[in-house]
Amino acid sequence: MSIERLAVPGRFISLSLANIAARRPLTPQAVSALFAPAAMLAGAIGLTCVWGAMPHSTPTWPAFIANQPTSRPAKPDTGALAQAALRQSTAISAMLIDLGAIQVTPPGPTALVGGQAASLQRLRAAEGDMISIADRGAQTQIDEMRRTFRATGLNVGPYMTADAARTAISPLELRDAHVLAAKLDIDMGLARKLQHAARDLLAVRTLAAATAAMPLAVPVDNPRQSSPFGVRIDPFRGEASFHPGVDFAGSYGQAIHVTAPGVVSFVGQRSGYGNCVEVDHGYGFKTRYGHLSGFVARVGQGVNSGDTIARMGSTGRSTGVHLHYEVWANGKLQNPSRFLKAGETLAAVTAAPILRARG
Repeated sequence: MSIERLAVPGRFISLSLANIAARRPLTPQAVSALFAPAAMLAGAIGLTCVWGAMPHSTPTWPAFIANQPTSRPAKPDTGALAQAALRQSTAISAMLIDLGAIQVTPPGPTALVGGQAASLQRLRAAEGDMISIADRGAQTQIDEMRRTFRATGLNVGPYMTADAARTAISPLELRDAHVLAAKLDIDMGLARKLQHAARDLLAVRTLAAATAAMPLAVPVDNPRQSSPFGVRIDPFRGEASFHPGVDFAGSYGQAIHVTAPGVVSFVGQRSGYGNCVEVDHGYGFKTRYGHLSGFVARVGQGVNSGDTIARMGSTGRSTGVHLHYEVWANGKLQNPSRFLKAGETLAAVTAAPILRARG
């Protein structure tokens, strides 16, 4: 049977197989026709492998985009920029602590959660909260000391001058928020907030030192006032006259205590006062103790509140054993009773935490 007369490959193959079964020799054309389908199948498989290995561009049709997964959750940002921001937070907290703020906790790495922008935003918010807490604490202390000054009759204004000497903030940074912002690499809003807190903390420092210098303690044990400050009937002349201090009755030789820390500036006799001791407390405050029977302190000696500096007596212009006690502020006589009352109120309200700020 001739292969050339067959038109259908399937039939040709079947005839060829019949020839093989009959053990008839195949012509070259028959062999080629037999293996042609296998060659075509192998070629198709090869093309498929080559196509799969070739790079392909990503389709941009909407269906493909809609099926794409969402962005991965952001990891904590601990890069160089975040670490630099944490160092800035530490610098801000160190400045606040140096200025006298208490309970200041700088933001930690936990603030760095989310992307870089979100981390920095959270960190700045935490810094703002830290500054606000410090400022509110300062305002509370200032209000407390204002009440003390008002109770004594003094104007608190001159004692609130912000002094930036020997602190982490310079006078220029205290005046110009732009300089402070550049120093700490923070935005102007945060710089102004920090500047305001710094001024309040410095005011606390100055007011606390001035309050500590105020003669608020009682000069004798078991005090009994025998004569008030102001106009009274003079015991010698029997007419109205001004009494520049407060008299405390007591026993001869009774201990006289200094009413605030300071330095003894005078020990000796003064006209009308007899034996007298004077103590300079700083910040314009001075106390005078008269009619003494003897001295315990000496000129130039540093003393603390409650120290014994003299003994009660009746020297000078005196009608009996007692202490004549005066308080001066910036060269002007003050009513000692106001200071004594302010001291009692301050002791009753709190154990003087406002004095814990460093002076």
